Amino acid sequence: MKIFNYKGKRLCDYIVYTNENNKHIAIFRDGENKIQEIEISSIIKDALINEKRKEKRQKNEFDRHIEHSIVYENKLNSRAMDKPISLEEQFENKLINKELKDAISSLSELQKRRIKMYYFENKTLKEIAEIEECAIMSVKDSLDLAIEKLEKKLKKFKN
Repeated sequence: MKIFNYKGKRLCDYIVYTNENNKHIAIFRDGENKIQEIEISSIIKDALINEKRKEKRQKNEFDRHIEHSIVYENKLNSRAMDKPISLEEQFENKLINKELKDAISSLSELQKRRIKMYYFENKTLKEIAEIEECAIMSVKDSLDLAIEKLEKKLKKFKN
């Protein structure tokens, strides 16, 4: 019977149903793995069905517990990885960002555009050169010069 096996997994130990003659039938595998079919009373049928429901409830409760544990563990991991930033660090980050924006704004439009494409849009030197219809070395030299200027302006923030 296909009810007992699904892709090699055993679905249940027994099946209970009522046939067309209103007789309750239980189907199960015996110790020799042969399918057996027997007639049972309505009391036994109800007991088997209730037991199956109880097993299902316990399995669902266990699954919810495991799911909750995983969610809680993930939350703990994220808290450990994303430590809260202190007020000093927030202030320092804002100051650095402001200084960086000021330093970038002091660059020429060409250098700003190339910095943006290279560092923020992850374009290669070759792609930038093709977009601007110029030599790759021209793009590289321009970026190197821009980085030098930025380093000079932001020298006080280096550790």
